[in-house]
Amino acid sequence: MSVLNVNNLSKSYADRPILDNVSFTVDKGVKAALLGQNGSGKSTLLNIIAGEIPQDDGEVIIAGTCKVSSLTQEDRWEGTVFDFMLDEYSDLMDMERQMQREISPEALDRLMIDYEKNGGYNYKANIKMVLKGLGFEEIYWNAEYRNLSGGQKVRLKLAKVLAGKGNILLLDEPTNHLDIKMITWLENFIRNTPKTVIFVSHDRRFVRNLADEILYLSVNKIKHIKLGYDDFKRYLNTEIKKSEKQRKLINNKRAELEEFVRKYRAGVKSKQVTVREKMLENIKKEEDELFANEKSSTAFFRFEKNTSENDEVLNVSQLTIGYGDNILKSNVNFSIYKGEKVALIGLNGTGKSTLLKIIMGEHKQISGAINIGNKVKIGYLDQNFSGLNKQNTVMEELLEISTALNQNDILNITSRFGFSADDMDKRIHVLSGGEKTRVCLIKLIFAGANFLIMDEPTNHLDIDGVEELKSALQEFNGAAFIVSHDRFFLDGIIDKAVVFNNKGVFVDNSSVDEIISRYALIYDEVNTKKNDKRKDIINNSNKRVNKFKVNEKEKIIFDIESRLEELYSERNKNLTDWKKLDEINKNIDYLEEDLIYKYDELEKLQKGEV
Repeated sequence: MSVLNVNNLSKSYADRPILDNVSFTVDKGVKAALLGQNGSGKSTLLNIIAGEIPQDDGEVIIAGTCKVSSLTQEDRWEGTVFDFMLDEYSDLMDMERQMQREISPEALDRLMIDYEKNGGYNYKANIKMVLKGLGFEEIYWNAEYRNLSGGQKVRLKLAKVLAGKGNILLLDEPTNHLDIKMITWLENFIRNTPKTVIFVSHDRRFVRNLADEILYLSVNKIKHIKLGYDDFKRYLNTEIKKSEKQRKLINNKRAELEEFVRKYRAGVKSKQVTVREKMLENIKKEEDELFANEKSSTAFFRFEKNTSENDEVLNVSQLTIGYGDNILKSNVNFSIYKGEKVALIGLNGTGKSTLLKIIMGEHKQISGAINIGNKVKIGYLDQNFSGLNKQNTVMEELLEISTALNQNDILNITSRFGFSADDMDKRIHVLSGGEKTRVCLIKLIFAGANFLIMDEPTNHLDIDGVEELKSALQEFNGAAFIVSHDRFFLDGIIDKAVVFNNKGVFVDNSSVDEIISRYALIYDEVNTKKNDKRKDIINNSNKRVNKFKVNEKEKIIFDIESRLEELYSERNKNLTDWKKLDEINKNIDYLEEDLIYKYDELEKLQKGEV
């Protein structure tokens, strides 16, 4: 069943067409990847479907039973993290307050039925599950939204979309600001949700693992291809080759017709000229219908180093990193040698970007040493673009690289990266994330560095751009130190990885997938089956059972059991500390006694006795 219909949609900005007569339908439950080059209109299309911006022409039809949810730009929310997640469930919270008041049995029964029908017994559990999956443990739930970092706000907005009431989800680069564990959790969530999901992603592994269908935007048009990603790529290559051959035939035919028209326009063959002019019009229509593939916005390029570095490029010894009393990592030891490509892999918040800033001299370590080898010239790509002067034009920014460069040098390479001559006068602050990344890549090319340090270099690139960057790094004969959560990008590049996890720091020469599995960087789905004691044993008697209160009591019991498991584990770790062990045992005794009492209350609720 179709839940989304897009009909003849068009959109332009300043007379520049972005979408031209775009039409497609998406069925219920489908996971569709929206692909295309940077600037092809993917975000514009999602914003039109979400109702964030108007189209110039055409229509978007949403099935009557469906609600669209997308990532918002709103940053002015006042309240806690959990309040932010509860925002669209005010109706269920009103029902909860009504059920707590003294009302007639008949009204309570009706209210309980409506509450259950609208997901009242599981919406908070779903919110908690999503929050934890995206890295928000319970300690964050009462934190004020305004105090979150930019990356945390982006993740929280994603969590709100996933746990909300929407059943058509529009996700624009959802893996940005996620670590590898969160990405694998998100894959699992999207794969198993019954909701319809349309997503944009530069992460080829993510697209390959999830996409049932592809919506491919190219030259303002869209092709809806009901294939997975690998089959789509084969289809795309075949279509491109077929179109190229057909275009050659058309061009030859056009040349013949145009020559005839030019030669006989004023002569005795004027009727035949008219026929051929009509044929030229038909050829134009035929050409317009051919598959047109957008030119890559990231050109084929190479990183060339100007000097040869020493064998040991970087040595990190007994390093402790953090901020004040907040130690992120200690006892960090590793070396990077000439020509090595090394990944820095770990969960968010473990200190990866902090380590890069220390190497770059932007932050001071707590203790330990960092030694950079002789003749080492560093080229740095920062995920926050701090190396760019926002007030510069693109031309001014690139001319600052070297006095040896002139405007012709700049125009020559920027045109290969998808920049026009007019783009050279744009200020850096108005560029998209992808355009800023391309400016940074151009700066790295001109810099001639022999040691590249890259912090999330793929975040704003399209899939083709990621592949071009990967090829450039594979051919680069200097060293590189890369923070990335893009598994496809890292696979085949790195010689080893420095791994940050909650148990310490490790150096590993295994493949990316082996490293992710070995160091618990992959999402493990928790067995959420409840204890047999807590199964719903509501009997079939005529007594009225308040399922709301039953559900609340089960949650209390679950929390007590979870706390007991923590105490049992803590007891095993402190068997020789008799003072601490005595305190732990007292807490266990109290909770076990309370648990028995709560089970008795639950049983009475389930039997309708209270």
